[in-house]
Amino acid sequence: MKIKNIVLVFMLSLLFSCADFLDENPNRAGNDPIEDLEQLDNMMNEMAYLLKGLPWGVGSRSNFVNALASDDYELHPEIQEKIGAENAGLISILDREFLTYRLANFYEMGDMYGTIYHLNTVLVNLNDVDGDDEALRKKIKAEALSYRAYYHFNLLVNYSLHPVLNGGNNLGMGYRTDISFASKGISSRNTVSYTMDKIYEDISKAQALFEEAGAEDFEVEYNWRLSKIGLMAIKARIDLYNGNYNEALTAANYVLSKYNYLEDLNNDANPGDPYYVYTSQHAYTPTDGTVEEILDVFETEMNRQGELQMNNPEMIVPDFTSYPLGGNFPMSESLYASFDIKSDLRLAKFFTNNAYLKNAGASKFSIAEINALSAEKTHNFQGLTNSTRNVSLQQGPNVPEMMLIKAECLARGEDGIAKDEATAQSVLQTLRAKRFTLVIDANNISGTLQDVLTERRRERPYVIRWYDIKRLNALDNAGIVLSKKYFTDRDDSNSGSSVYSIQPNSNAFALPIPDAELNLLNGWEQNPE
Repeated sequence: MKIKNIVLVFMLSLLFSCADFLDENPNRAGNDPIEDLEQLDNMMNEMAYLLKGLPWGVGSRSNFVNALASDDYELHPEIQEKIGAENAGLISILDREFLTYRLANFYEMGDMYGTIYHLNTVLVNLNDVDGDDEALRKKIKAEALSYRAYYHFNLLVNYSLHPVLNGGNNLGMGYRTDISFASKGISSRNTVSYTMDKIYEDISKAQALFEEAGAEDFEVEYNWRLSKIGLMAIKARIDLYNGNYNEALTAANYVLSKYNYLEDLNNDANPGDPYYVYTSQHAYTPTDGTVEEILDVFETEMNRQGELQMNNPEMIVPDFTSYPLGGNFPMSESLYASFDIKSDLRLAKFFTNNAYLKNAGASKFSIAEINALSAEKTHNFQGLTNSTRNVSLQQGPNVPEMMLIKAECLARGEDGIAKDEATAQSVLQTLRAKRFTLVIDANNISGTLQDVLTERRRERPYVIRWYDIKRLNALDNAGIVLSKKYFTDRDDSNSGSSVYSIQPNSNAFALPIPDAELNLLNGWEQNPE
């Protein structure tokens, strides 16, 4: 009974943010003392379930800002003016006042630091609790270290410039390693290199512990509890960001050698399938009063239950992020253009045309105005939601991402890797065979680096675009300018539209830290404009 109480209190404690975890008792889970290993295992169970499986768990909105800031997300002013929606994606890169005040509660980094605090609670108590299962003790420690590295990496990608810039001496994100607010790791931002070194230190320790504990198997129904495979998937993503292509390829190959399942989007399986895709239709009423039917909208069953989300058979680390955007998550014209072949089922099944009319503003348009809107302006990401209120993204590493990391490293032929565009092409064709209705279209791709990068954008929209722009500009001097359209006079919806941009490697790629967090983190510097 005591353990159940601990779990219940612990679940409730996860609902509080950065300010709340400062007052917690370091040696207790809720009001009950932490005394044995089973309690810590239960804490990891509940924390991993809430953090990774449910869209409204702690941290569920904390890593959404980079999706909004990327150039995958753009609401065209022509539609925005009609429905009165707020283009948070533009605001997130141009309006620091909005970002640090009004929007702060919706993506505050305190959610991620709160998660790290709970992981450190496990780590701090782990060596002192009773229990004879030393393999379990090592596995719990490895999981906590892995997740701690993962969340610090997410913070670094959002709020710091790329590690290669300025020799890694730009402002980092510290590294929280204990449960005292006065700890050195969080009282100072330190440098990007410092934070990244600490991330790799945790990864190295976790890998050794997983191997000592024999935790190298992967079971998709339990993927919310990490093993070495989950850690290697995290490491592959981090290595790619840093340009450590040999290490990234090794990690991705390890994951794929153990687990490489791909869901075939050509198959609409039965409703019991965790990746079940169904079709629905939605009516809207334009200004001239005629009820029209929107095109069939493909939506997924996966957002109905946390169990289905965690059991997505492609996911290696099931990190789901949700945001209450009224079901509206616009597709930029450049992202739409990347889907050059319309037999691509990712476009057909995870995006829908005129979704804004369904959810937000049909009564503002006439039928003629609706018909005049071009598809590249009106497509909307439905992703993993059947809700008209929320949008969910699969943020965690998955099998397709590991395949794309492998293909990119082979297409590059850098860092001691032999260039092999033929194998890269084969990897892409294997993935695309599960994504296209026509084999001829699936095979119509080469193994060049540019083809791999474009396929990454199609396969993982919103999730890795911000990450990719930062690393490609910093490592390859790619010169990608992040641009969005907005009103020429930002306060006047009748002023026409203009293109707003941020230049490669500029300070804007380190998003401003919310003022609420700066007030708690005494001595931290705000990112420069």
